[in-house]
Amino acid sequence: MKTAQFSPNDSRTRGQFASFLAGAILEPLTRYSNWIGGEAVPPQGGGYVPRSGPGPRGADLGDWPRSGAADVELALTELAAAGSSPAPSGAALRRAASELDQDPDPSGASAAALDLEPSEFDEYSEPLLADLEDLPGPPRRGAGAANRVPLALHVDGSAGPLVLWSRLWRALAQGRPVLLVPAPSLGPAADLAADVLRAELGSRAGALAVLHQESAEVTRALAISERPVELTHVGPPAAGEAFETLVNQARKEALAGMPAANRPFGLGIGAGGRRARAAVHELLPATLELGPDGDPRAAARRVVRLAFGRDWALGGWDAQALRRVRVAPSLLSSFTECLLDRLERDSAVDPAPWPLDKRQPERLLEARRIGLGEGATLIHEASRPSRGGGGTAILTRLVFTNVEDRMGLARLRSPLPLLLLERAGPA
Repeated sequence: MKTAQFSPNDSRTRGQFASFLAGAILEPLTRYSNWIGGEAVPPQGGGYVPRSGPGPRGADLGDWPRSGAADVELALTELAAAGSSPAPSGAALRRAASELDQDPDPSGASAAALDLEPSEFDEYSEPLLADLEDLPGPPRRGAGAANRVPLALHVDGSAGPLVLWSRLWRALAQGRPVLLVPAPSLGPAADLAADVLRAELGSRAGALAVLHQESAEVTRALAISERPVELTHVGPPAAGEAFETLVNQARKEALAGMPAANRPFGLGIGAGGRRARAAVHELLPATLELGPDGDPRAAARRVVRLAFGRDWALGGWDAQALRRVRVAPSLLSSFTECLLDRLERDSAVDPAPWPLDKRQPERLLEARRIGLGEGATLIHEASRPSRGGGGTAILTRLVFTNVEDRMGLARLRSPLPLLLLERAGPA
């Protein structure tokens, strides 16, 4: 939360505060705080670190807390007290979600943190209310104390703000106190959620804490905390495996009594992230088999979300979870029709804003040249106007059919928003 010049606790309206945020986003002395007990709290000793957005613009995002073990202890203490309070009502949570849905980035900070324009960021947050239509209710009375154990959500940048908000709202609706630990790129989105929930929930907003981190110290402190806490990673499976490795390392070191000064725990974070991305790349090209008895509509929905889901692109990951689909001949025609329809109207499809991987459009152009040269059929492509204007456009998505294993198109390893449909067996 920004605390430069004035705090939102004063008499100014939320709209005035948002205007201040929008005007101050480039000020180098802007400072955010953690959220604990429903209030903005400075870091307990870790100080602050300046952050800039990615990409060539690199907007100054201000100074963010460098949280550590003392912040974790304070947050878990407050959340333990909040765990005995009733869960926020579903109606109050839906009102807060509605407010967030109407104005998902009033300061422009969330868009800047992801190298997006504000209008592009809005496209990623539009499905929030639809995603919360089946918001769960609070547990039945007497369900036990397990539901009051704080839930620590370690949210990977690849999850995206929509997933962050949805997981947070669902946990609060179930009566779980939540400690949100967002990736740096999701810090503004987490901060705004805390602000909206405090305005709507009042004292019950104490069931949420947000700790911003710069290193692995928050993860280490949560992994070895003596307080009850459920530590959960939110993000792609490969990144989750790297996270679990780090958590297990911290616990082994704590059991061995290794002095904190000698623990190399945080040093492997960057390498762990690179290994996670490399692991995703090794999965490509992933293949899905669709048999003759499949439901073409359900299959199209699944394929589109795996291949072109917005969370992959927004998080800056190069890879999709799916590249190739082998379809039974009897299902191919109906499946293709449903696939094209789903690509046009599915709210979860990545609308392909300016790619964070600047080489992606060139790679797609090369893939299109290869596919057409080999006789594959291009049935869908998406493009957006180039940021520089001038009437030019950049490719953002391709779908080919009549693809065969022998083709160079089928052997491409570069991670791309590219889907290949193959006929499974003889016609």
